[in-house]
Amino acid sequence: MERELKLELLQDEVDRLIDLPLFASYCVEQPHEDKLVSTYFDTADLSFHRHRLSLRVRQAGEHICRP
Repeated sequence: MERELKLELLQDEVDRLIDLPLFASYCVEQPHEDKLVSTYFDTADLSFHRHRLSLRVRQAGEHICRP
């Protein structure tokens, strides 16, 4: 199961967040920007939505990541 935490930050807050020791200890590569393209799928009658499910295919740069 995938869990996401989404934050909305001002640009000057991003650097402060990245510099926090908690995040630095989990960093496996230098922070970078990537173009993400997400495509969500559902049935015609929105069955996934009604059951609180989602199916997403995400393209990150040259890689395609599947949930």
